[in-house]
Amino acid sequence: MIIELSAVVFFALLSGYAFADPASPLRDYVGALTDAWPALTAWGSPVVRHPFTLGIARTVPPQQVWHHPRFRRVNVVITVVWAASFTVSAAAGAFLLRPARHGRAGRDQGPRVRRAGHVHDPLQRAEPGAGAAGRRRRDLTRPPSAARPG
Repeated sequence: MIIELSAVVFFALLSGYAFADPASPLRDYVGALTDAWPALTAWGSPVVRHPFTLGIARTVPPQQVWHHPRFRRVNVVITVVWAASFTVSAAAGAFLLRPARHGRAGRDQGPRVRRAGHVHDPLQRAEPGAGAAGRRRRDLTRPPSAARPG
């Protein structure tokens, strides 16, 4: 029940924050935050001596096993493994979701998608008549006359 209550608290806080500051830079990192919060919950649960996996683990064995030190120890280990995986996932998510630090420095980056070593920018479109190889890109954020190489 720990992870469920934690999720309710997280999404209530996130919803409140989203309505309070819709333009927050955190909106780009919601995916990473949804892994970071369970990581915090998982790391904190053994500290308070109640690993979050106990609720699930108690559904299978008989009740007399629940208070055995080995049962609790196994659940602490399982909880720590979950905590580590949530932490790695949150760190990877934050890394992958960070804004691109290259390209048009100082200009509005707009939505960009990173694929196989290059960046696809939906605000640019290939010039008509340019072949597939060596396409010239037209910047849709500027008027057509300013976007053409001269």
